[in-house]
Amino acid sequence: MNQCCIDVAGVKSREVHLLCEINMSGMYSQRGFRLRVIDDFKFHFHKFLANGIERWLCTQRYCTVYVKYDGGEVIEEYLEHNHKPDPSGRLTRQRVGNA
Repeated sequence: MNQCCIDVAGVKSREVHLLCEINMSGMYSQRGFRLRVIDDFKFHFHKFLANGIERWLCTQRYCTVYVKYDGGEVIEEYLEHNHKPDPSGRLTRQRVGNA
């Protein structure tokens, strides 16, 4: 994955960077909630921030990864997961089963 990295001051010593290219798709959870899949990792909507910015978190409970969107465009992301990605076969099965 190609990335353009810039450091953002004041972010609790985490490396934060903008994405130039991202492999993203969408799906629904078993309960009907909208999910986003980025590089075989699932994300759920967390909350709206100031100025209508959306914050999405990794669905794994103790993973601190997030992505911020403004009008559908990725404006900030932290993508250092502490777990392995979901197998693509399982994601495909979940997409079909929850559609």
